[in-house]
Amino acid sequence: MTDILITGEGPTDYGWKSFGSDNWHEGAAAILLRRCAEAKLREKGDGGKVNLHFADLKDVEAFKLQRSLNYHSLKGKSIPALRFYMLMKDRELKKGIKYSAGVYYCDADHSANTSPSQLFGKIYSQIGEAATVAKSRYSGNKNTPLIPMVALHMIESWLLSDANAFMEHYGCRHKPQLPPRPEIIWGNVDDKSSNYPKHVFVSVCKRCNNNLEPTRDDYAGIAAHTDLQLLCERCGISFKRFHDDINNLF
Repeated sequence: MTDILITGEGPTDYGWKSFGSDNWHEGAAAILLRRCAEAKLREKGDGGKVNLHFADLKDVEAFKLQRSLNYHSLKGKSIPALRFYMLMKDRELKKGIKYSAGVYYCDADHSANTSPSQLFGKIYSQIGEAATVAKSRYSGNKNTPLIPMVALHMIESWLLSDANAFMEHYGCRHKPQLPPRPEIIWGNVDDKSSNYPKHVFVSVCKRCNNNLEPTRDDYAGIAAHTDLQLLCERCGISFKRFHDDINNLF
């Protein structure tokens, strides 16, 4: 069994616990991770089963970093990514488990003065810097790969890649119109009719589902039905990089 630990910036993205339980529900990003990893494992003939583990964002944020890590020059996403990595190593020690990788999910939010590819590269590199600092403490077989899962610009951007996924999830008859390159659209967050990715995603969901707002389960269901190859093609900057990183892991 392949064990992978994931965290993210919100429960809709990476997952959430059942009320009063320690059981986790996979969010959209976790589902995409599982599908990518299991597809590669099946291709290799390794059974294709992944055991996903979840690091609660609250636990990641509360994890204290040791001064000896020399992390004070890190910026942006580097700090939370490093906290996640060190929490992962702490769990490995305490639980006697060896993760094949840790996956840190985050959004690459819009920047008016930066191109989409440059913005993605900046966030991706920040997570890589966290991995570099962590490797100073863990080397050789003690090191665990840290894989950035960076959505440009948000999880809704990725989920706008496959019109058939909406039809299969909701059972709607009419194929929705989707932007050809959803990871680069942007709009005014205060204008529900703009090309702000979440507004576009919600609008499509409502047209497919009797004007009802999408739930976490809808996000997860659309992720489960999305064609991964099409997602790589439509989100060639951000999702394809993650897909390639997962393939290179195994």
